[in-house]
Amino acid sequence: MHRWVYAIDASVRFFIRDISSFRLLIINAAIPIMVLSTYELLMNILNTYAEALITVATPYSGSIINNVIHFINSITYLVVAALIVVFIVTSIFMVNGLVRSLGSDLRALANIFRSRVSITTYVTLIMILISIYSFVLGISISAVLVLVIMKVLTTLNIIPIINYGISVTSALPALLPLIGVISVVYIIEGLTWVSRYDALP
Repeated sequence: MHRWVYAIDASVRFFIRDISSFRLLIINAAIPIMVLSTYELLMNILNTYAEALITVATPYSGSIINNVIHFINSITYLVVAALIVVFIVTSIFMVNGLVRSLGSDLRALANIFRSRVSITTYVTLIMILISIYSFVLGISISAVLVLVIMKVLTTLNIIPIINYGISVTSALPALLPLIGVISVVYIIEGLTWVSRYDALP
């Protein structure tokens, strides 16, 4: 247990100290999270607005609105698939050395922690930290972006919503699988880099 506490503490310290070195990885993961989160938040707002319209619309118009909303919601799967493909492709470019700083960072990581817990543990923990940080960054930017979009739409009277507050938790069901994929890809990527320059114990 003590070794795990040390490993987590050392990984967090290393991540905080060298967070600027991981900025490309963080941005690379934050972009798909931001896109999907923005899409989900806007769709949730649209659903709320559509429900308000249906209450005052005729039954026929209500069914049309529901069908349109259902069709748009079904696009979510295509959006997720596209984001995953793009993310994996960009990560593969990183694994193949197009992002030179990544190799240096992880070689340094291997040298620093070689004498303690397995380097595999440290790489895994730090890549998870990068994924979590990317998640927080992406969803934060998305929330601000959606609020700005809604403010513009309501100011122009395009969507007459008085309260355009958003609920970030409403987007989590779609985001959690994506952050899981990002974490796994980054862990594999980190271990691949380390194994290239220094065999894992």
